[in-house]
Amino acid sequence: MKKLSTIRQFGAAVLIASCCLFVNSQAQAQCMADAGGIEITGSGATSVDICAGDGMGDPIEVTMTGVGMGTESGWVITDNTSGAILALPPGPPFDLDGAGAGICDIWYIRYEPGLNGLMTGENVADLDGCFDLSNAITVNRFQPLAGSISVAGSGATEVGICVDGVGDPLEISVEAPSQGASSGWVITDNTDGTILALPPGPPFDLDGAGVGVCDIWYLRYDGSLSGLEVGQNVADVEGCFDLSNAVTVYRQEAEAGTVALHDGTTEVSICAGDGTGDPLDVQVAGYAEFLSYRYVITDNSADNTILAISDSPTIDLDGAGEGICLIWGWSYTGLTPEDFIGEPADSLELETCSDLTEGFIEVTRLTGADCEILALTDQQELSFQMAPNPATDQVQIQLAQSADLEVQVFDLLGRNVKQQQFEASTRARLNVADLPAGTYLLRMVDQLSGRTATSRLIKR
Repeated sequence: MKKLSTIRQFGAAVLIASCCLFVNSQAQAQCMADAGGIEITGSGATSVDICAGDGMGDPIEVTMTGVGMGTESGWVITDNTSGAILALPPGPPFDLDGAGAGICDIWYIRYEPGLNGLMTGENVADLDGCFDLSNAITVNRFQPLAGSISVAGSGATEVGICVDGVGDPLEISVEAPSQGASSGWVITDNTDGTILALPPGPPFDLDGAGVGVCDIWYLRYDGSLSGLEVGQNVADVEGCFDLSNAVTVYRQEAEAGTVALHDGTTEVSICAGDGTGDPLDVQVAGYAEFLSYRYVITDNSADNTILAISDSPTIDLDGAGEGICLIWGWSYTGLTPEDFIGEPADSLELETCSDLTEGFIEVTRLTGADCEILALTDQQELSFQMAPNPATDQVQIQLAQSADLEVQVFDLLGRNVKQQQFEASTRARLNVADLPAGTYLLRMVDQLSGRTATSRLIKR
């Protein structure tokens, strides 16, 4: 409590009969401010814990005790450590949810006009005038922060593992900020949020959980929680806590699915070695989406020797020369594709978490006179003109007849760099301004008849 006078009385034994002391004692007696006491309504407590920053209000009702005296009154909230004045609210209830983590004190003040220093940002110890402060109600504002998590090393928040009886330990990293008296880990079902496990910490090996999708969360909390039990729903957990983002784990078995060309066929003949690209667009269906996937090219010998493995579904065999090869799909994890070049295709099936499609695409590569026969029998190619070529910004495509056209652009590595569709049109305008300068293969497909045409495009 601070009064107008800066002279403190230490008892009758120190009274000195002097004019100066008499005047100061009179001044002291003139300040009759008395704030009384305060307590939390209902409990009578003078301290309280709240969970700040969770978006749920924590209104604190305060009751005044004693007989207050003083012309003016108000409320003061200060930092518990420094005494800095944080707020001068009009009165209870006080909701400090948005104040973040920390400790503060709530005071009631009674004072007379002329009080100096009662402003936000000032220190309560520097108040000067006739006033009295009540006792303080201390508010502990807890604000747990779980931070963010990701797969260690990659930073990914989605990952696939192979359910094959071989462990797949996942290391998870926690990024700052992270705070809270207690911490833990929660694994939930991705579909409905059911709590599947409360493991002590990473690494997490979910191979034994079978096929499915789950989420891994990091948890920070203060105090006790209710509902944090296996079989309960994470949405029903109550208490002062914070959950990180989720790392989603797709638990799959190796499944290569099926492969076919864009028109659904699995056999095709091309003219190899003529300098004109023949990009084959391989379509795959029914595969394990979150495991690794490659396209395996073999010969058609008895053991189907692996000639090449491509990570792109667009494969151009123009430079392979005459012969027959097969294109397969391959689903796997934890293997190095280059290690299998020259091995029989069956060697892939012998590996753990590895599956090769049962069917394949058979590609017959013709040369010389056979190419001429192919050209004579293949009268279904689209007839078109393309200009300008070389092109800078746009390419105009003129068809001999209307078609539902899909235009595909491939670079010389066989990668599809642009694709656009045009419905029932004899003309198409393709914007190539965003392509780097170089040589490309422009392929057109009639979506209804399956007719195709390919030509080189030079981009300046």
